[in-house]
Amino acid sequence: MVASARILGKPRWALAMHGPDSLVDDLGGVGCWVGLRSQEPKRQRGEKEDYVLRRLLTAWRVSNRVEPWPELIEASEDQSGAPDFILHMPKGNTLGVEVAGAGTPDSYARFEAAEQGRTPKPIHRPASAAPQAVVDRIADKVKKFLHPAQPRYRQVTDCDLAVYDETGNVTDVDFIRSAVRQAFQAGVPFRQVHFVRGDRVYVDFLRANEPPVDVSKTYEIDYAEWIFDQIERLRARNVGGIDAAHIAEELGDLGRAERHKVGSHLQNLLLHLLKWQFQPSKRTSSWRVSATNARIEIESAIEDSPSLDRIIQDEFAADHERSGIHYRRARLLASQETGLPLATFPEKCPYTADQVVDMEFLPEGQVL
Repeated sequence: MVASARILGKPRWALAMHGPDSLVDDLGGVGCWVGLRSQEPKRQRGEKEDYVLRRLLTAWRVSNRVEPWPELIEASEDQSGAPDFILHMPKGNTLGVEVAGAGTPDSYARFEAAEQGRTPKPIHRPASAAPQAVVDRIADKVKKFLHPAQPRYRQVTDCDLAVYDETGNVTDVDFIRSAVRQAFQAGVPFRQVHFVRGDRVYVDFLRANEPPVDVSKTYEIDYAEWIFDQIERLRARNVGGIDAAHIAEELGDLGRAERHKVGSHLQNLLLHLLKWQFQPSKRTSSWRVSATNARIEIESAIEDSPSLDRIIQDEFAADHERSGIHYRRARLLASQETGLPLATFPEKCPYTADQVVDMEFLPEGQVL
């Protein structure tokens, strides 16, 4: 994290960013969920803004809109006089992101009633009320930006505005685009204005007449839905829609998980062999069962993926860098579980690879 580059003295949070493909790891749980305003746990300050930022960053990643990627993001408190977020770029420039909600009296009444378990009173307004609320919200932010006594956006090189729909009824985005363009014919002072409707993000929607970016099936927003979406794309051979970077990451994690599983069973097996050999007075059938289960799991994994046998071979190879790693851990655990001194157990594994995977082997000639 580039602490010296910070603008805010006490940010709400500050996160180092390592590239668009690391967005999930960098953000963690920031912006995944939004609480209610009137029920426990209540919505925290900035929670809605985080929710919008996560979707905007995801849309930027999917559409390759931001280059280079920010190195650091700071989230400001309301009283700081800065935009809601400050994005620090590699060249030293900064990009602010101001987030604003746009709703109507009807929509806010519905939200409040839903949160309190009440049925909202019917309020009938023209169909144009919802998009007009968005137009009015953008106009309000533009006026604040241009106000000579408003220092809010002066701390950054450029500033974006992200407006999220709280009306629940906006369907005519073209109306909003046209109305704002007409109201500000010289252009809005923000670098770009984005419009967020749920999981659909209109990036730079005042200048570009492009369809929204649907982030509902992305890795960052809904992991399970992303998996099913990628499966369907692969089956359809839709190469253009494949999220190759994250698929590669997931496959790498899957391979590591399989290796870890075999290693974990090997460690558990060695632990029970040591306990069986060096604490004979406390031998139980459960120790036998545990040893057998571990061997079955190892055997099954190797049957499915023969290359996993390398974990066993490496454990007992004298010149391999990971030689004896699982035995050393099993030895330490054996000492802790039995209460016997660590020196009770040999520093090097007293069993061969063949003995360890042999279903009938137990130390001192005992059989399962």
